[in-house]
Parts: sequence; structure tokens; C-alpha cells
Amino acid sequence: MLFLYRLSLAGYRGVVWIFSFINTKAKHFREGRKGVLKQLEQSIKTDKKIIWIHAASVGEFEQGRPLIESIRKEKIDCFILLTFYSPSGYQLRKNYDQVDHVSYLPMDSPGNARKFISIVDPTLVVFIKYEFWYYYMKVLQDRGIPTIFISCILREKHFLFGPFGRFYQKVLKGIDHYYVQDELTGKQLAGIGIDQYTVCGDTRFDRVVEIAAHAGAVPLVESFINKEEVVVIGSAWDSDLEVIKPFILEYADQLKFIIAPHNIEEHHLEPFDRLPHSIRYSQLTKGDNSDHRILIIDNIGMLSRLYRYGRFALVGGAFNGTLHNVLEAAVYGIPVFFGQHENNRKFLEAKGLIQSGGGFSFADAEELTTMFTSIRGNESKYQQAANAAGDFVKGGTGATALITQKVKKYL
Repeated sequence: MLFLYRLSLAGYRGVVWIFSFINTKAKHFREGRKGVLKQLEQSIKTDKKIIWIHAASVGEFEQGRPLIESIRKEKIDCFILLTFYSPSGYQLRKNYDQVDHVSYLPMDSPGNARKFISIVDPTLVVFIKYEFWYYYMKVLQDRGIPTIFISCILREKHFLFGPFGRFYQKVLKGIDHYYVQDELTGKQLAGIGIDQYTVCGDTRFDRVVEIAAHAGAVPLVESFINKEEVVVIGSAWDSDLEVIKPFILEYADQLKFIIAPHNIEEHHLEPFDRLPHSIRYSQLTKGDNSDHRILIIDNIGMLSRLYRYGRFALVGGAFNGTLHNVLEAAVYGIPVFFGQHENNRKFLEAKGLIQSGGGFSFADAEELTTMFTSIRGNESKYQQAANAAGDFVKGGTGATALITQKVKKYL
């Protein structure tokens, strides 16, 4: 099995090399790793203890970010190295100022793992979610370096629990501790003889609460709203718009809509611009906006502050195959709607939000309209859903504080 693992890595490198000539992401993946070890040698010159934190991409980073910022707030004297596997994560967060150095992780191999870990010489290693790299874990264990996983979540069909994953299980058992999101993951680990785990939830709950507590006002948006009832639609793709457009058109004369497209490149914004009575944020001015019913957000980074203006939220991504973060909306204590997709089953926060009564999943515009009308037209029902959403987020907090205290003990 180890031979097949090495063969799959070699095959992956070959595919990336071929696609790097025609695909920008593959090109970044290949070229970004050139000279990484030399860069590390030059950058890691410190007498401080080093924490190495590794994330696959942007989503995993957001789960590690609360821990990083908690370490800084606790004034733990250490050097933090943040690594990414994916170019999208590295490109977006390469200038993240809460860590001391950001790097690509060289691909898993015996040589790369030995060289990387010799250069970094970490006091503690934190892998986020399910970044199971065999040779890195083996070298860390051979050298006796404490290693933990945070926000870990595993399902029955994960390869680690099948025939191909059996050779992995020895190094998995050597991990110092797993901080897992749910009981099912704990049971899966226990099933292969791993009992060093703690069920503590997802650090993203802590993150959204922190963001909401410091969300500042956006005066131009307030001018646009002008005290009307608002639906905030976040991280919407073209595929989402195709489904929800009839709903928007039906209610645009009664409500105002704030829509934050997931992609703000010009050709992705055009379908949103075609909505009647719409205006882009970059074109918005203070004053009379009564003619404009739909505000298109054509910048990045504002969405988490905009949900605070919504009486309702609709989170996009489901009809593109990957639902976006529903917690960013639910933290403000408002009912949250999102599309149905088979991939949603893996999003515990979406499932939990539905079960709490604060989230509502729809298959099409007709179903969305029916659910929305029912809640909007009944104040008691609305308050019940709004309170359930807020309570669900509050009830999921605490993972970051628990993990931070454990990190202190390793240092």
C-alpha cells in the first residue's frame, strides 16, 4: 500500500506538471514550490519555539485562524510558521500578518519531509481538519515532535478506514491528540484504536462571533437601505442566481436586496447587473436610493459585516456544489436560507442549523418563496427561527479557548 501511495504522489506531480502549462492554479502549485526549502532556511532564524500550522487551503485556514489569533492575544512567545498545500490558500494569505512566515508545503516524500522538518525544527505541529501526509507524520513521530489535529472531521467512507488506509493507521495512532468536530469522528477514530481525542466542535464558531462583535457600520449601505427590510445574499454564484432570480424579482418591490457575488470578475458580475433596479456598491452615493432595490457588492471582504443589516440571509454556493459559510449569517440571529445539494450533507453547520430551526434548505425558487413567505408573515415564527440561529452559533463556541490552553502546555 505504501508503494501505491508513493505512486499516486508521483502521478499527481506529473499531472500538475502537464497542466501547469495551461492552467494558472497548476502553474502556481509547481512554481510556488521552487526554492521553498532555501527560503525557509533564510526566514527561520530565531531562538523562539516554533509552532508549525498547516492548512490545505482557504477553508482550512479559516478554521486555524482563530487559534493563531488566540495565541497572539495570549502573548505566547513563539514563532508561527503557516504552510499551505493549495495555491488559492497561499495566494490569498501569503501576507497574513499574524504569523511570522507563510510558505507552501513541499509535496509529501521521505526526502522533502526530512529536509523540511530539519529546517523548521518545530516545537509543536498543528494540522487542520484532515491533512494526513504520511511521510511528514512519520518523520515528526521519529523525531518525537508533538503533533495535533484541530477541527478534525472524518466520515465512514474516508479512505483511512478502508483497505488503502491501513498502512496509515500506525502513524495516525502516533498523533498526540485529535480535537474533533463531532462524536461520529471520535467513534471512527476509536474504531481503529485511537482514543486520544476530544470532541470540541469547530473553531469557526469562535471566529464568526469575534467578527460580529467588531463589525463596523457601512454608511453607504445604510443609506441604500433607508430603514427598509433587507435580504442579504452572500457568496452567490451564477448558478445560484439562476435558481433564486424569480424569488428576487417577486419581492424586489417589497424588500431591498444586498447581493455579494462570490466572484467579482467583470464577466461574473454581469448577470447580477442585469437584475432590474440594481446598482453596484462602487457606484453608490449617499442620498436618495429609492429607485435602487438591489445592491451588488463588487468588492471582497465586506460580506461578514453586511449580514448585520439583514432581516433574512440567503447563503450561496449550494447550486455550484459547495455551500459557503452559513455561520457568518447565523451569528447575527437571523433566519438563514440556502440551497439543497447532496454535498451539503458534509457541512455539519448547515445540518445543525436546520435541526435547530434557524436554517432552511430549498430545492428551487418556488420552495424558497413558500418557506420565506411563511416565516416573514408570522412574527412569532420569525422570532423563533431568528433566536434559534443565534443560539446555535453561541452554543458551538469554545473550541479555540480549549485548544489554546493545550497549546500552552506544549510550549
